[in-house]
Amino acid sequence: MSNLPAGSEKPKSRRRWLQFSLSTLFVLTLGVAGFLSGYRVGEERGYQTWLQKRLSETPVTRVYDVADLVSVADPRKHPASRPSEGTLADFDSLIDLITTTIQPEEWDSVGGPGSVAPHEGTLTLVVHQYPFVHEELENLFQTLREKKAAGTSVP
Repeated sequence: MSNLPAGSEKPKSRRRWLQFSLSTLFVLTLGVAGFLSGYRVGEERGYQTWLQKRLSETPVTRVYDVADLVSVADPRKHPASRPSEGTLADFDSLIDLITTTIQPEEWDSVGGPGSVAPHEGTLTLVVHQYPFVHEELENLFQTLREKKAAGTSVP
């Protein structure tokens, strides 16, 4: 028996709320593990859906008028560069911006399927790329035009 006087009760432990049965702890652990694995499965399914969509798309070629986004120099200031043409356009800065900020792994310079080439006569860019990359490219051009309209320098 106990050494407590008759009529007195055993004092309640203050740590009772910390006491779990082994089965309760097991159920909690399974619940957390189930939640985390469900999250991961959903994340992987989302990635797989994106990857399947991307792989089902085929690259297309589009031409973009970028006359307002490239700097054009007077050939009289650079006579050795292109004496036969009327203008000298700097496409390199714009192409570098595109290939380093928009899906950098998708361009032919790093082994990807996409390509971008300037057409100096019409001040356009000829881009062969996936449709989702074209969407990002259009957004970039819109942003650059908005910055230029606001008076911010454009690369």
